[in-house]
Amino acid sequence: MFGLTGAHRDYTWGSATAIPQFLGIPPTSEPLAEVWFGAHASGPAVMDGTGVDLGAFIAADPGAALGSRVRQRFGDDLPFLLKVLAPASPLSMQVHPSLSQAREGYARARRGGPGAPVDYVDDNHKPELLYPLTEFLALCGLRRSGQARDILAGLTHPVVGAARRALAREGPEGLREAFGILVQNLTSRAVEAVTEEVAARRRRGASPDAQADDIALDLARSFPGDPGVVASLLLVPHILEPGEAMFIPPGVVHLYLSGMGVEIMANSDNVLRAGLTSKNVDVPELLRVLDVHRSPQSPRPRLDGPGVTALPAPVEDFELAVVDPDGGEVRVATGGPRILLALEHGVRVRPEHPDPRGPREATLSRGGAVFVSDGEGALRVSGGKALHAGACLAHDRPGAGAATGAGGATGVGEATGTGEAAGPGASPAPPDVTPVGRSRPGRAAPDGTPRPRAR
Repeated sequence: MFGLTGAHRDYTWGSATAIPQFLGIPPTSEPLAEVWFGAHASGPAVMDGTGVDLGAFIAADPGAALGSRVRQRFGDDLPFLLKVLAPASPLSMQVHPSLSQAREGYARARRGGPGAPVDYVDDNHKPELLYPLTEFLALCGLRRSGQARDILAGLTHPVVGAARRALAREGPEGLREAFGILVQNLTSRAVEAVTEEVAARRRRGASPDAQADDIALDLARSFPGDPGVVASLLLVPHILEPGEAMFIPPGVVHLYLSGMGVEIMANSDNVLRAGLTSKNVDVPELLRVLDVHRSPQSPRPRLDGPGVTALPAPVEDFELAVVDPDGGEVRVATGGPRILLALEHGVRVRPEHPDPRGPREATLSRGGAVFVSDGEGALRVSGGKALHAGACLAHDRPGAGAATGAGGATGVGEATGTGEAAGPGASPAPPDVTPVGRSRPGRAAPDGTPRPRAR
């Protein structure tokens, strides 16, 4: 076990104070958007006291660090990346590729030449799970066709009219066409004209969806003339309470607006952007990987033992669990490589078979993290709440496949997605996740208390 110092990312959309306050470090005048705890080459964490980055540590002895099962499935790389992020202004409107799309896109990027994509930096997919630490506002997934058509009603620009006509084709493909029309065909002047119409109907109290209009107007102040301002009207808003996790499959368009949270994802940094950014925008490539049949999903909490609540996602690359000793000591009995991130001060952690090169136990302040190798066995955690990140070794899980969450709460198996009915190639939610925003109100949080649904 070794302490980790995460890699800082100073993207312009980040808060200058939220993450420093969480980590207990002095803020600077610069934004601190993300801190990465992982081994991705774009920003590996560093092992405390060694000066060695986590990727190099794993590469020196992948068998010991990762274990045979993870190596058989994922090779010699840590399969997940854990981040703390704090947007103070909007991120880009973005989509992440599937595994096959990432491999094909990365191959095209490496070949180079005219038209080669530049946003594939590795050959991995990037499904994500967001665990909010504060109230978190996001746009994620496309609305139903009828709702989207109603929101665009009364906006007179011809490009918006073409999008409304596309939405008359009920179903996912009409949504795809309408979204593509808006992000590809609106000039800066056209966006400004539509923005003024949105502002005017908001002033009159005539908005078909006041929240959607307010978000679009906020985006216009940050990115005037950007087609993503108008395209945002087609996306579903989600207001997530602390602990209300959301899984974002590959291909789902999304945009984070504000809040602070922890993300776990496959070990990738592939991001395709449609707009609302100063970074590279590649609309044709984004539309190529956009999956209008999929929606964000809400994990159904699964009790893996006293004080350990897993938030399962339908991927093998990662699984996140909330560890809450509640004044006692909790045993976290999973294998493979793991990262434990403290959410409170005074979290004490000790592996049952500690690596002799590292400490036998550690006490973490809030935001502190440790990496634990496969051979170090189960973890004993006490003193405070933490997040436990690892690969999804299903046969190691107590009660694997159970649908009952913490506090006896059960997921909503009959819920349907926020998008249209599934079509060819659709990927329905597996038994331990439900689509966000369509389950019944009062869904339980990871600590068992009722919480409002995303909206």
